[in-house]
Amino acid sequence: MADDAIPLEYVCARWAYSELLSAQPYYGSELKPLREKLAQGVPFDELGSVERALLLRKWRQVRGDPAVVRRLQGVAAFQRSAWTREQLGAAYVMTYFAQQVSRNPLVDRVTFRRWVDAEPIGLPPPGHARYAAEGPAPPIIDRAGTVGRWGDKIYLLDGYRRAVRFWKTQPSDATFEVYVPLTER
Repeated sequence: MADDAIPLEYVCARWAYSELLSAQPYYGSELKPLREKLAQGVPFDELGSVERALLLRKWRQVRGDPAVVRRLQGVAAFQRSAWTREQLGAAYVMTYFAQQVSRNPLVDRVTFRRWVDAEPIGLPPPGHARYAAEGPAPPIIDRAGTVGRWGDKIYLLDGYRRAVRFWKTQPSDATFEVYVPLTER
């Protein structure tokens, strides 16, 4: 699937699956079997269509806020791509992260490079994505992040912990896998 157009719904369901064991608010007893599969390392591609549909529905409940939806507007599909450090560094971060290094993040848009390299205005809580390079690497089913667009800017939407770990621990010639918007609807 690396060279094919990857549907938006697939990427969003995969995103939800990657977060089931995190602190994100994915609620419902119907998710218990999926959490168990994720903990056992079952790849997303081995899930059935009913499980994927459930994940997509839960993703919309958890991640369907305007800031994310706006950056996916018009995206019909993605292509998995290997980004250089320079490409990752040039992507913009969501306002939640930008406000950690900018006093006016709605006007002063912040790139990933600036966000990850700058001292935060306030100290983020333990376990925050900024600290993802510390300690042992967690088990990760899919290393790819997800990016979206807003106007002429590319934004990192998902994969902040993976991106920070990549940025701080990998050699300069390493690449970071991302799902990049491919076409407009």
